[in-house]
Amino acid sequence: MAINSDTSSPTESSSTSAASSLDAFHPLYLHPSDTPGTMLVSIPFGGTSFGDWKKGMLILLSAKNKVQLIDGTLIEPIPNSQLYPHWQYCNNMVKAWIMNSLSKDIAKIILYYNTTIEA
Repeated sequence: MAINSDTSSPTESSSTSAASSLDAFHPLYLHPSDTPGTMLVSIPFGGTSFGDWKKGMLILLSAKNKVQLIDGTLIEPIPNSQLYPHWQYCNNMVKAWIMNSLSKDIAKIILYYNTTIEA
């Protein structure tokens, strides 16, 4: 089941930003300590033990409430949605986390993907 990520209310004031309406449990919420340089797994994937790497990544992305960005259950909002900038930011953050958990040769490939679901 897909989750529509545009949860803004039609009665919401236009001066109220989507950021103020995102709580810590929203999949597009990023904690101030979340940075692109965060390495989620201790040993980068280099071509062997994919199952172990994948399991570790899923555990860590689940702990950060970001699995929906890679499994397709959180759909990309339309560009004029208030949540679109948040989706772009989270998409790029998760891409960076994935790239940081891969060997440099494999990470180069991910660099050219537009969305985390492609990675």
